[in-house]
Amino acid sequence: MLMKVKTCHEYFQLNCVIDNVNVFFEFVSTLQLLEINLYWKKIEYIVSEKQINMKFVWLLFVAVVANCPQRKSTMECFYKVADTNNDGIVTKTELSVAINQALHWYEKIPFQVFGGVNKILQDCDANHDNILSVEESMQMQSCMDSCFKRRHTVDHFHCK
Repeated sequence: MLMKVKTCHEYFQLNCVIDNVNVFFEFVSTLQLLEINLYWKKIEYIVSEKQINMKFVWLLFVAVVANCPQRKSTMECFYKVADTNNDGIVTKTELSVAINQALHWYEKIPFQVFGGVNKILQDCDANHDNILSVEESMQMQSCMDSCFKRRHTVDHFHCK
């Protein structure tokens, strides 16, 4: 897996830096525990080539990994908020309403562009019946698979 880091130009410098940080967070959040050693060795090599302070990189690495919410607890929180009739499942309508209420106006267009509710159903609905449950979603590896998705879910649905 390669990080797709952007080259920053003066006019868009701040947005570009933020994008690159998000790419780094996304990259680190996709690492599996068994792969961390391999990636860490690559990071050590890159750091030694660039002569960057290794302690700083290690602290950043640990902070990123430690800052990622747990997948199961994030899903449980989301389903608790989205399941408005408390029947233990989230329908496509409940999902649409919950997300529409949680997203800011400027987040709704990118959400739709990247697949919207249908993408969530594709990633999280194991039996393709347009009804979601925590157990079913936990079976799907692509559901809440990134730290970015989990962090945004926790923030938007006020999970603790």
